[in-house]
Amino acid sequence: MEVYKRETREVVKRFLIHQLSFPSCIAALDAALAGVIPRLLPGQLNEVRAVMLANNNQVMEEMARRSLQKAQKDITTVAQQRYVDCKECGARITLQIHTGEAMPGDITGDILTCPTCLKGSTYSGEDFRTEKLF
Repeated sequence: MEVYKRETREVVKRFLIHQLSFPSCIAALDAALAGVIPRLLPGQLNEVRAVMLANNNQVMEEMARRSLQKAQKDITTVAQQRYVDCKECGARITLQIHTGEAMPGDITGDILTCPTCLKGSTYSGEDFRTEKLF
């Protein structure tokens, strides 16, 4: 019985520190249980059940925590706003910098034209970034 407890503690510990995947953890816990069942005495069933439930609880809590972390990484949120001046009229342009999105270079170092000035210019709709400040 002590060997089973020690083995399952090690398996759960390795899972918690990301050395085992979820399927590998479950397989290792099942293998440890399969190894202890033939040697169990009738009075040890409750103890094995308690250890199994404790292991299950730890693994499920960790999976819930990992799922929550992944969901939080997937959500795009506004991290901050930056401001630049329009190169034509000097109006302030607000840029919203989002986390989790790849941006080509540092847009705050660009000289931008505001939408009002763009309407009267010869720029195409997509070509509004004109020159880069160095």
